[in-house]
This record gives sequence, structure tokens and C-alpha cells, in this order.
Amino acid sequence: GIDYTTNRRKFIFFNGASSGTYQPGRELQTILTCPRGAYCRDGASNFTLCPMGSYQPSKGQPACLRCPIGYFCPELGLPVPRICPA
Repeated sequence: GIDYTTNRRKFIFFNGASSGTYQPGRELQTILTCPRGAYCRDGASNFTLCPMGSYQPSKGQPACLRCPIGYFCPELGLPVPRICPA
């Protein structure tokens, strides 16, 4: 909301980024969706790539998924796990 103080200064208050989104600059009103292969927690100023051993196929998620049995996730920021070689 907007609050006008007694000295006539205008302030705009933001709730900040929610889970699955991030706000790159506190002075900016832009809130962006987390990309695939990454996650964003509440109030994040940037996204975090999924660690090795995990992946995230969807945008706007607060956490990464553990790599399933029969697959491997050898890199940071994977949007899909890789099938184990035979």
C-alpha cells in the first residue's frame, strides 16, 4: 500500500517475493518467476540453481526434486534428470 506521512513523503511498501519468485532489487517493483532448474524461497533476491543430485522441471518452484532411482543429476541447475547408462 501507499502511506503518506505528515511531511508529505510518499512511501510504497512491498510484501516482497513469495516462494517460487524473486525480486532482483528491493527498490524495483519487478517480481520474476524462478526458472526451470532452480528454486526460490520466500523473500529471495535471486534464484538458486538446483544442487547436484536434484532437478526442477517447472518454473516458479520453492524447492528442487531429488533425482529418482535410475537417473542421475551430475550438474547444477538441471531442469530434467538424465537416464543412467545401461
